[in-house]
Amino acid sequence: MDARDLVVTALARLDEAGVRHCLRNGDLPSSVGGRDDVDVLVDPEHLRRCVDLLSEDGWLLWSAPGHPDHVFLLRCTAEGNWVKLDLVSGLRYGRRRRPVGSVLERRVRRGGLWVASERDAVEHAGHRAAGHRETVCLASRVRRALPNSLRRRHGVVVALVGPDGAGKGTVLHDLRTSIPVALTDVYLGTRAGGSSSETPPGGTGADTTTETPVSLRSCREVLFVVRKGLRLLPAASKVAAAVARGHVVVCDRYPVDALAVRPRRSPAAATVEKFIARSLVPRPDLLVVLDAPGEVLFDRKGEHDVSTLDRWRRGYLALPGGHVVDTSVSVESSTADVRRLVWQFAAGRRTAAGSPRTARAA
Repeated sequence: MDARDLVVTALARLDEAGVRHCLRNGDLPSSVGGRDDVDVLVDPEHLRRCVDLLSEDGWLLWSAPGHPDHVFLLRCTAEGNWVKLDLVSGLRYGRRRRPVGSVLERRVRRGGLWVASERDAVEHAGHRAAGHRETVCLASRVRRALPNSLRRRHGVVVALVGPDGAGKGTVLHDLRTSIPVALTDVYLGTRAGGSSSETPPGGTGADTTTETPVSLRSCREVLFVVRKGLRLLPAASKVAAAVARGHVVVCDRYPVDALAVRPRRSPAAATVEKFIARSLVPRPDLLVVLDAPGEVLFDRKGEHDVSTLDRWRRGYLALPGGHVVDTSVSVESSTADVRRLVWQFAAGRRTAAGSPRTARAA
């Protein structure tokens, strides 16, 4: 069942149950999903029943505090497309709030669906064209900035890892444009285009023909690794804040890269680097390993050599708990695989934090 069929089936379910509703913007588009919501006006008296009915059919209540008069329900198709229903129980233009009752009274039947009358659809489009969008009050802004829950984490941390050329940028762009909920992407590398295989000056990865004492070289490496970790603190704080607010947080170049690439380090520096990789940033709920043969990686980026890329690839594949996605196939197939994985873990996190049937609709 594709995204449009899921929406049509959900609206038919509401109709059968006698829930007063209508599509806010007129006809349902031929293609739904991605970042666009499907706005459905619902009688406030029927809102709880609406959520219960659709939850029984597999829709997930996505709690998002700070959005008065909106309830969000999501599903994911077999093709990995996210679909979002926005149940609207009050119309807001600027600071004005209008009940939905009059629009529901004038709704019309078209193509088997209840839709807003032409008069109401044109009026709504006119408000939007004039920039009369909802004005978010201070209380809502504060609520959106606060953690979703003080007891359980609603957000999900996704770590995208893989050798250079594995497709991290492509996958990240796809997630930005296809996931219809709050998504924060964070770059956790230490320099643009860099890798986790950086080696400190005079370290064990450099030419050490000078007679620098081993203990001194080890101290330099430890300081180098610590400094690299400290540079990650602002980004790590951003990850922690976003996941507390319930966002899907996608991390590019997660510190666990260092465990896969395994740059040559002294034992002390390797221990510190491992501690930073596992402790500095919130532990990922989902570790996505993007994989492709060394020849493919080299053809895409032209960086390093095939043998080095293959060695790094083996390191990534050996990471514990990694979910491998083959990016040597079509872009559509690999990005769909990642979207399905993100949905699986995000939905699991939300369900564990509170059952869709019992969570508060707000």
